[in-house]
Amino acid sequence: MAKKIAIILFVFVGFYMAAHYYIRWKNTVTDNVTKVKKIIPCEPNDVTSIRFSSPQSGKEELEIVRSDTKASGMPAVLQFELSEWKISGNPQREADQVLSTGIVAKICEIYDPIPTKEDEFQQAGGAKSKISAKMKVGETESQWTLEFSDLTKDRLVVMKINENNESPKYFKTAAKLAQLISLPSKDFVNTRLMRMSSDSINRVSVHFTRGESFQMERNGEGWDLKQADKALGAGNEESVKFVNRFTTLRATKVSYEELNPNLCDPDKARVRVQMEGLNQQIELLSFDYTKTGDIKACNSQRVAIFTIHRDFVKFLETPLKKMIGSNSGKAAPNTAAPKQNANQGP
Repeated sequence: MAKKIAIILFVFVGFYMAAHYYIRWKNTVTDNVTKVKKIIPCEPNDVTSIRFSSPQSGKEELEIVRSDTKASGMPAVLQFELSEWKISGNPQREADQVLSTGIVAKICEIYDPIPTKEDEFQQAGGAKSKISAKMKVGETESQWTLEFSDLTKDRLVVMKINENNESPKYFKTAAKLAQLISLPSKDFVNTRLMRMSSDSINRVSVHFTRGESFQMERNGEGWDLKQADKALGAGNEESVKFVNRFTTLRATKVSYEELNPNLCDPDKARVRVQMEGLNQQIELLSFDYTKTGDIKACNSQRVAIFTIHRDFVKFLETPLKKMIGSNSGKAAPNTAAPKQNANQGP
């Protein structure tokens, strides 16, 4: 009997000590350790516009507005990844999607910066760049304003933050967001010719005014090639590169002022390429060029004229037989095209 009582007492003491130290640890964390939390309680998909300026870098105020319609039933993360943005102004230009979403994501991901005071903000030079973000959740709209100082001795920036013109708060944080909004205005213009990525394309139709026209149908990770509805077999790795080069192609110049129907008439183009993708997306690309000089290109989904480096001609005119090489019959791996190449211009 005494042995049983001793065991019960031992278990009780053990449970009591474990509970005691757990509660003590929990209180210590709650009282003395800063919990990870967002400074701006927003989700990237709720941001509707961002307005920023950087007088120090010579950039006037720039506003980027979300221009797509959110698809109902689609997860918020995917909606944000597919979002489209425009630069306000006349003409209204399309903004670089990667840079725009990157800035928005960073605004909503400022976690646990170091609290500080206005004195340190002024000592670090005061406001050198500024960004305002509007967001809408349901029918509620709010606006946050962030101002950034120069770099401090510890390689951080002091951030002054206001919500809806309330009393400001000051924090020290990493400089990445301040650096992004200080980029030249031209970096925010979307210079990519296409919107679709290579993974979302299912069919390609290529028509040459002088040369062999052909079609490409997706087959897993590779392509099947046809000519006048006659099967030519499975494409090799060159066929994969051929498609990838269009989706990664960047212009050396994007002009909204030069746009006119004659310059973008697909029937008059030297080469036209139709890309068909998921959800019945279609982008019709037209390319016009002569023996010398750069290429003028258009996209049926973009209201602009694109100047493409002449080096892209050799990729545009890739011989059909080169894409049905020795490894015909095998689906080529969908390797991405190089990020920087002659076809992308400087």
